[in-house]
Amino acid sequence: VIARANQKGLKITPKQLFEYPTIEGLAAVAEEGVAIHAEQGVVSGSFPLIPIQRWFFDLKLNKPEHWNQSLTIRLNEALDTEILSRVVQTVLQHHDLLRATFVREKDETQGQIPQNSPVNPFYVHDLTTLSQNEREEKIRELAFKAQSGFKLTEGPLIRFDYFKTGENDLLQITVHHLVVDTVSWRILSEDILQAYQQLTAGKEIALPPKTTSFKYWAEKLKEYAQSEAVGRELDFWREHIEGDVPTLPLDDPQGENTEKSADSVKISLSKEETQQLLREAPAAYNTQINELLLAALLRAHYRWSGENDLLIDLESHGREDLFEDVNISRTVGWFTVSHPLRLKYDSTWQTADLIRRVKETYRAVPNHGIGYGLLRYLRNEADALQKAPLAPIGFNYLGQFDQEQNQSASLGEPIAPLAPERAPENQRIHLLEIGGNVIDDVLNLNISFSKAQFKRLTIERFARLFAEELQAIIAHCLSPEAGGYTASDFSDAGLDDEDLDALLDELE
Repeated sequence: VIARANQKGLKITPKQLFEYPTIEGLAAVAEEGVAIHAEQGVVSGSFPLIPIQRWFFDLKLNKPEHWNQSLTIRLNEALDTEILSRVVQTVLQHHDLLRATFVREKDETQGQIPQNSPVNPFYVHDLTTLSQNEREEKIRELAFKAQSGFKLTEGPLIRFDYFKTGENDLLQITVHHLVVDTVSWRILSEDILQAYQQLTAGKEIALPPKTTSFKYWAEKLKEYAQSEAVGRELDFWREHIEGDVPTLPLDDPQGENTEKSADSVKISLSKEETQQLLREAPAAYNTQINELLLAALLRAHYRWSGENDLLIDLESHGREDLFEDVNISRTVGWFTVSHPLRLKYDSTWQTADLIRRVKETYRAVPNHGIGYGLLRYLRNEADALQKAPLAPIGFNYLGQFDQEQNQSASLGEPIAPLAPERAPENQRIHLLEIGGNVIDDVLNLNISFSKAQFKRLTIERFARLFAEELQAIIAHCLSPEAGGYTASDFSDAGLDDEDLDALLDELE
């Protein structure tokens, strides 16, 4: 919505979109703002790494070139590969960061975007003459070659592999995570589909105008990191990460934690429970979905481990509204923000106490956590943050995917990756990684772990506790006795929870 408004010369912010969720409301606040910096020509040159990219290189993985995201589609009907090849070239030229390379100079890794890609990364594999068993084996072999074949110093870091099978052809799109995130996949899927439809209809490709380039965003972030506003967050983050890193009850503390050893357990709510969680439960305490999920995680973790201290690395999309002349709503790149969140649990709490405390802790984080990475990776004085270890648990709620799924569904059925997206010998980032999304009106939570460290039964027990606590929170929020305010609901008043409780008691 914001991107299309900008195309018509109207400025609307994400905040306004939620505050005025009608056409009439938006019409009253839309305005001609500062001109958005959005170069429509070819963007090239060097750019500084943003915090999440610096975090990646700090991991020192065995095979950093094999750490991807991918989309594989079983096609409804065969595509015209000559047309698809032209589409790939256009998308690669339109989305500048897909051409990026990463080189190390003077003990620091820099990004470089060339004017043109050295190759067209579109590959057709005709497997129609093979038997079914031979074809399946060849697909696995070629898919693994695609996933493991990137060179960070050469690029491009995207490739398309088209498998002709004689039945339902397969299309695998592989992109290194350094240049793509979840939001980017919606943009890419939309542009690929639109360009293909335009060419098959005999028209020229006409993609939507570019928004602000990743290169410009990275330069603005580097400058912003040195600002007084970011510097004021340093004391908060030092205090927030202070203390020991809590441990998890591993079945084998000596077990390896590699991608090869990875396994996962999935839990899902019913459609009714999902709708209650998304639409009804937040009203009781004016909460967001993340706050309710984290409240359930905190209590489940306590019941599982006996620890009342929980440290997680929390991810968010990172496309924050920081600069007046920036709009990155249709920019492809890796914008993710990751920051630590420490939650404390008290066994005497009722469910209402649990929700209120998690909500206040979550909302105390300034600017959705973007300052942590800026301080840790782009400012020299943040020594305490630079030495901070990773949390044992990673958490990322990705939101609702129904609309994004429809982009690729018109071509065919999205299926599981044909080969590992990450090198088997690479270290996993956390002991537990929890990812959540809503697909087809159902909340899914996927808990990945190393089967060399945890027995599957151990994680299944933890998953059941997580589901139980989430269902208990939903039931409580829908009950007549639920409800209440917290200090963050009145942020301009300068109250803490004790002040607010005293005021509400007086009003009663």
